Amino acid sequence: MKKMTVIALLLFLVVSMTACAPDTPVDGDSTSESAADEKIKLVFSVNAVPGDAHHYAMMKFEEVVEAKSNGLIEVETHHSGSLFKQDQELAAVKSGQVDFVYLSAPWLTEGSPWISMFTAGYMFRSYEHMTNVLNG
Repeated sequence: MKKMTVIALLLFLVVSMTACAPDTPVDGDSTSESAADEKIKLVFSVNAVPGDAHHYAMMKFEEVVEAKSNGLIEVETHHSGSLFKQDQELAAVKSGQVDFVYLSAPWLTEGSPWISMFTAGYMFRSYEHMTNVLNG
């Protein structure tokens, strides 16, 4: 089940990245051709240590994106909080210093309080129970 979740997440991210790829160059347009040859560099940071599931997923993401883009997209990976500490990651994404991070839902609630419902997953007996509690 975990493996399928990781694969689904990676597939979603690869499809998202494909949608953001530069347009195909127009014939005879030298500026488009040179732009298409430029590598895109993405920075991915996690606080997870090597061997952790999040680290494994980050490395798989790097492998798949670079393979599917034929090397056009390069993913620079940083683990163990070597680039940003957990409390700095959200600000780093907002400022454009990093492209991808793994964040737990509690960190995301600072900017989007509605996400807090996902942080209490084991607090409710069922979807109906959660809806009744959260909606009154």
